[in-house]
Amino acid sequence: MNQKSEAQRLEALNAYQVMNSDSEKEYDELTKLASSICETPISMINLIDKDEQWSKSIFGTASSVRRIPRSKTICQYALQKNELFEVSDLSADDRFKDFPYVKNEPGLKYYLGAPLENPEGHIIGTLCILDYVPRKLNEEKKNQLRILANQVMAHLELRKQNVELRRLNSFHVDLMKMLSHDLRAPLNGIIGLADLMVEAPEMDQKESEIMIRGIGQSAQQLNQMIGDILNYTILDSTGFELNRENADLKKTVEKMKSIYQPLAKFKNITVTFSGSALDEVVNTDIEKFEQIFGNLLSNAIKFTEKGGSVNISLDSIAQNGSSTLILSVKDTGIGIPEEVIAKLLKGETVGKTTGTSGEISSGLGSKIVRHFTGMLNGTLEIVSEVGTGSEFIITIPQNKME
Repeated sequence: MNQKSEAQRLEALNAYQVMNSDSEKEYDELTKLASSICETPISMINLIDKDEQWSKSIFGTASSVRRIPRSKTICQYALQKNELFEVSDLSADDRFKDFPYVKNEPGLKYYLGAPLENPEGHIIGTLCILDYVPRKLNEEKKNQLRILANQVMAHLELRKQNVELRRLNSFHVDLMKMLSHDLRAPLNGIIGLADLMVEAPEMDQKESEIMIRGIGQSAQQLNQMIGDILNYTILDSTGFELNRENADLKKTVEKMKSIYQPLAKFKNITVTFSGSALDEVVNTDIEKFEQIFGNLLSNAIKFTEKGGSVNISLDSIAQNGSSTLILSVKDTGIGIPEEVIAKLLKGETVGKTTGTSGEISSGLGSKIVRHFTGMLNGTLEIVSEVGTGSEFIITIPQNKME
């Protein structure tokens, strides 16, 4: 088995979240039935990860064998192909004769393993039977063992779906809390300022400008949060597809300026744009790149004190016939603690936070940035020190122009 297929197999195994879980009646009944049908004293459901074999269910022998090194397992050989693996006499087989449980007590002699194959074709373990005497099983009983192995996989698939449903339910509860609470703050800000303008029509131009900027700031917060929620909902359900095209970065920069300059101006934050790629045409999924760009710029402004600065650079580096786009967003803001940086780099949500002027952050943008960067085969680097500012660096390899 090559490294790539083994990595995919381990990923498939981990998706079931069953390793090291407690015994469950459904699986114990299947091992008991397998032992009864095949008329063998021992039956096990074994799952094999990188380094060890772990038994989800054991019938007919001590639970002390629930965890053993992969190198000392017979089931490891059943992972090689999607067919039953039978050894009539373990003590006469050079691969197994010196295994402790064959050579010594309990002196196992017979093994038959039916592969546990997931819907994508990855074998994550076996339903196996063992005996203390050499033997061969007839085809009818072998077919029955295959059927039972399919039942094991059906239970594992159902288990995975239940875990996913619980996660989605938790996600939707959190989402509804956010919709009912967090979105109210900017919406109430818009309503409150609009009411003030209606009730005080005699206010001077300066006061009107302050009110209008406040409405604009609240509207921008609301728009950002709604965008994050929609993207996060798609991220956790149907997912996204890449749509690469030749795109003019100059248009992207102008779009960022038109959307975020008003918010920066409200906080008296200087935003500068520089770099060799400001006027370049690149081949990428420009919509997802703009989502990354917008989230980073919005957060930089949000977490920078009034009178601070945000510097954006867009550079393109050509090497060995390929090109790499580098986006850097650097601010003089409040900085990020190391433990939060670790979560951001893993694409985890960091919870609701508050900006330097009371702006609400849903905490979803960081996961969106990390996910879209990964989709574009890019990397994310964060350099930050609490109290002095942060720099987010996105590196994205470019496709050749179409």
